[in-house]
Amino acid sequence: MLDQLSREIVSRAVSLANEQGFAVCTSVVDDAGLLRAFLRMDDALPGAIDVATKKARTAALFRTDGADLGVRAQPGGDIYSLEGTNGGLIREKVALQQLPKTKADLRKTARMRS
Repeated sequence: MLDQLSREIVSRAVSLANEQGFAVCTSVVDDAGLLRAFLRMDDALPGAIDVATKKARTAALFRTDGADLGVRAQPGGDIYSLEGTNGGLIREKVALQQLPKTKADLRKTARMRS
């Protein structure tokens, strides 16, 4: 039953990413934060593998939405510097629109910053 549910979650995430034109990594974990399913879409950035897994684990281990924790862990937040604990599991929420969609977009962003 959990296998099927995990596959459905990954499938839905892939459908939403495709609709929005993104290539993402999707991690599904159980209540203990252990990996149940993972998929890296074609052209998803390699760094997103670790981010997706840690965000999923964070939400499970802290029993809350990872985005809410990210906001609270910002400078001035009530749990600022917590990201230095638990192997760096706390991550701030980054809007998908801010991430490069393709390798070409990533290269263009890198050129603009240099």
